Amino acid sequence: MVLSSVITSQIKDILKKNPRGINIIQIASETGINRNTVGRYLENLLVSGQVEMRRFGMEKIYTLSLRVPFSAVLSISSELVLQLDSNLRIIYANEPFLKLVGADSKNLMGKNIEYTPVAFVFNDLFTGFVENIKGGVSGQEWSGEIVLHTKNINLFCRIAPTVFDDGRKGVTVILEDITSRKKAEQKVEESERQFRLLAENSLDMIGRMKPDYTHTYVSPAYTTTLGYLPEEIIGKRGQLFIHPEDAHTKESGGNVLTPQNSSETIRFRAKHKDGHYIWVESTVRAIFDEKTRELSEYYAVTRDITERKRTEDALRESEATARALINAPTDSVILMDTQGIILALNETAAARFGKRSDELIGILADDLLPKMVAKTRKMLITQVLEKKEMVRFEDERDGRWFDTVAYPVVNDTGEVNKIAIIARDITDRRNTEEAFLQREQRFRHLITAIRDIVWETDAQARFVYVSPQVEAILGYKPDELIGHGSLEFLHPEAISLTEKKFRTSETRQEKSVLHVSRWIHKDGHDVFLESNAVPTFNSNGSFSGFIGIDRKR
Repeated sequence: MVLSSVITSQIKDILKKNPRGINIIQIASETGINRNTVGRYLENLLVSGQVEMRRFGMEKIYTLSLRVPFSAVLSISSELVLQLDSNLRIIYANEPFLKLVGADSKNLMGKNIEYTPVAFVFNDLFTGFVENIKGGVSGQEWSGEIVLHTKNINLFCRIAPTVFDDGRKGVTVILEDITSRKKAEQKVEESERQFRLLAENSLDMIGRMKPDYTHTYVSPAYTTTLGYLPEEIIGKRGQLFIHPEDAHTKESGGNVLTPQNSSETIRFRAKHKDGHYIWVESTVRAIFDEKTRELSEYYAVTRDITERKRTEDALRESEATARALINAPTDSVILMDTQGIILALNETAAARFGKRSDELIGILADDLLPKMVAKTRKMLITQVLEKKEMVRFEDERDGRWFDTVAYPVVNDTGEVNKIAIIARDITDRRNTEEAFLQREQRFRHLITAIRDIVWETDAQARFVYVSPQVEAILGYKPDELIGHGSLEFLHPEAISLTEKKFRTSETRQEKSVLHVSRWIHKDGHDVFLESNAVPTFNSNGSFSGFIGIDRKR
């Protein structure tokens, strides 16, 4: 039913004069309008939100609505709002929607949506979009996410049946730009995927806990190390699995963590499922809410150090155990006093100096080293003595590189009385790293030497790398293309065919794409390039982009 504006105004004027409310009979009496007609108008005004009704016994009392008009709310909304009548004619579009479609209101109002720029913006989604709008006109609500590839944005769409102020039926479309949220969700998902991949393949135990230390996630390493299945730990507090004498250690460690100092390494005894305890070392990191700065959860990486603990204890307890330790077969191990006099060493260390072990006992270690190496070593050893902490460094001797650890040996009084030097030959590793860097450098030189354009794009066909040769062929510097879509630089007549060729290759996962395309040089003339491109894929099999070479024909 379409309302007469005259009758509508009459009824609203009477309601305005009676702010406390009035019934249908009184309205009919004052307006002289048939009671049934008044009832139908009031029903439509109720639906459109212009009038409110309350019951007083069996009687219906009507008042003028005091709510803000819906149209006023839509005009200030940050969401994209579109309203259409039952014939799909646009009767309202707010500024954000007009900006999306690149049109002003006079080019949209009163026109069927199928003959407006909206069709071009929604492109291949438009047919389904219109079908959902028609469903809204018929009284069916719809909501869902859509991706506008033409604008590279994600939208959440809500379509709702609507009754307008004049009683006509139509539909309201509300679009919310969720691009930033979707990107954030994707980052979170990727971060969570990487976390799971790391956690489930790590030999260390990786766990996540609430602020009260209740486990919300534990990695498979908990089963191999402590014997518990994940479901036997998740939902339970960490204190249940710690030796009673060490429970305070974990709690005190967590209590000192702050947003500025968010990680702590602690040692304690963890209970194995069969009842015995093992020594573990846990690095706990506290995660704080960025806005409130309140603690939200803990992450912990825990390692079984039972054997290391036994070794440390044994080293402190007896010189004999220290001698047993330094006889490691692969690393060079030297035990010396605080003055640098060699007390013991293994055969590996003696062989590196070209002597027998008994020939080196009692000798000052610095006398066996080049002067500059000895000077550096002396400064580092001083740090070990003063801080009573392990020091790690790399140095080079006679063309060989060594990764060296200086470890303090503490006596019963807490004083450092010996220093253990453990050195591993890392020459081969360094040579491998250097060779890799050289190969990469040669690869970069090769790309520079090639006269063709070497390029790489992401999944949205945006350039992420372009070789310098592009300037000689197309006139653009690499930075002028990176971050832009490749189609932006093609001749308009070549865009459709090129896009179709690459989209087909992407979905069929072809090994390579051979294609001749027509580009526009920076100065405006046409350039034909022969392209050989290969699609690339992420570890999960999803398409990630193309790598290719373009040659001028």
